[in-house]
Amino acid sequence: MLWSSIVVVVIHVPICWALVFKLDFGAAGAALAIGISYTFNVILLVIYLYYSKSCEKTRVTCSGDVYSSIKEFFRFAIPSALIYLIHLSFAASTRISNELGAGNPEAAKTALLAVSALGVMEAIIAITTLFCSRSVLGYAFGNETELVDYVKDMTLFICFSIFTDTIQTILSGVARGTRWQHIGAYINLGSYYLVGIPMALILGFVLHLNGKGLWSGLIIGIARKARERMFEGAPNDEE
Repeated sequence: MLWSSIVVVVIHVPICWALVFKLDFGAAGAALAIGISYTFNVILLVIYLYYSKSCEKTRVTCSGDVYSSIKEFFRFAIPSALIYLIHLSFAASTRISNELGAGNPEAAKTALLAVSALGVMEAIIAITTLFCSRSVLGYAFGNETELVDYVKDMTLFICFSIFTDTIQTILSGVARGTRWQHIGAYINLGSYYLVGIPMALILGFVLHLNGKGLWSGLIIGIARKARERMFEGAPNDEE
């Protein structure tokens, strides 16, 4: 997955540049580039799963049993897609941009505080639930003691990432609502590609922390992004 992601990123940059600037597709070009990159990533992963020797024991073939489970799959897929559309980040972006456009910076601040409070409450509920059930959570994936213990150890990292991701997601919505997308692009570049990914590689493969190291790199990247978003500042004297 790491190498496929690197290949996709290398290809995504020129495709996005060509669609946005050369073909003048604008925001639609950026969205199209993301769709192309995601599709290409799926193709690479399918090829890897089909030909890799490391996947021989877990590789499955298509059969009639697959079609019988499609209905159950969509029972989870459709609500998940709808939840993404009503994310707090989109709420913050829409509400804050509307208030700033109407010349009401104080109302924009109120919207920011409200969304932040909801986000923190949501994170606390999710973190508390996961942490309290960490000893039995692994049984959702298998009955092996090693697997259950590993999931228990990883739960703490998941809790940290939930909290930091909640903060940065809300602040990303604020950045879009205040027309600071260009600043956000540089923050994303620095946080993930210059800090998060290198730290994940060092911790995971150089220091041999494996999954914990990779997840720690993710947390560091998200925390760095959240910190930089905070320094962008809350919506104030927009006029």
